[in-house]
Amino acid sequence: MKNPAIAGWIAIILMFLLGALRSVGGVILILNKNLTDSNITASPNAAVVCGIGLLFIGLAEIISAIGIAAGNRSFVTVGILCTVLFVIDGLINGYILYGSPLEAGTIANLAAASVIISLLLFRIYKTV
Repeated sequence: MKNPAIAGWIAIILMFLLGALRSVGGVILILNKNLTDSNITASPNAAVVCGIGLLFIGLAEIISAIGIAAGNRSFVTVGILCTVLFVIDGLINGYILYGSPLEAGTIANLAAASVIISLLLFRIYKTV
């Protein structure tokens, strides 16, 4: 990819989608406790706490995507930080909810985060 603007927009779309999905997952965990997935081994209270974390990380990712789309360069740094927190949150939730931090969803999160961060860095360094 040779165009940093296109890379930026792809990152923005991915950030927005992942943030929205993470937020919806958080709301589902908050409302249904641990009844949404039979593989969850955590207590209902732990599931609610994880749901709150999911909701906040997802909303932060969405806000970062909107800030980047609006052209605010400082949101690129915030977006990278939120994407790293997205992965860390996935590892913690995987451990708390399923007893294993490295389950399939966490590996997918890591792959998506790697793509997002790479695209954001490409956007920054190709436009400087």
